[in-house]
Amino acid sequence: MITIVVPILNEAENIPPLLGEISLAAKNIPISEILYVDDGSTDDSPEILQSLKAQYPALRVIRHGKRSGQSAALWTGIKAASNEIIVTLDGDGQNDPADIKALYKTYMEQSMSWPKIMVAGERVERNDSFAKRYGSKIANRIRSGLLKDNTRDT
Repeated sequence: MITIVVPILNEAENIPPLLGEISLAAKNIPISEILYVDDGSTDDSPEILQSLKAQYPALRVIRHGKRSGQSAALWTGIKAASNEIIVTLDGDGQNDPADIKALYKTYMEQSMSWPKIMVAGERVERNDSFAKRYGSKIANRIRSGLLKDNTRDT
C-alpha cells in the first residue's frame, strides 16, 4: 500500500483539484492514505482539508503549530505515514499524480533486487520564482556532490 505525503502552505485553491487527481490515480495503484501536512497556512487550507475528509476517507491532516518549512513538513509526513511505500507530491500541483503509476511499476520491478530502494521522478519544468529555482539548484548541487548519485532534482 502507498501513502501520499503532500506538504502545503497556503494552497487552498490547489487542494480540491489535487485530491481529485490523487483519487483518480488510486483507481490504478494501491493508495490507502493521503497525508496532507499543513505547515501553518494562514489561508483557508485547514478548513478546506477538514471539509474534504468525508469525501476522501483516505485523507489525514497534520498541522504544524508554526511554520517550519517544506523539508520539515515532508519529514513530519514521512514519519507519520502508515505504509512503507511513500510518494511525495508538491501541494501546488507541479507533480502529476498520474505519474505515480509508472513510478510504482518501476518500484515493483526493482524492489525484489534491492533491500531498500528509492524511485524518483524528475520535473521537466518548474513554475517557481527565480529565487526558489536558484536556491534549489544550489541545494541540489550540494546534495549531488555529497551523494554522487547523479540525481538532478530532489
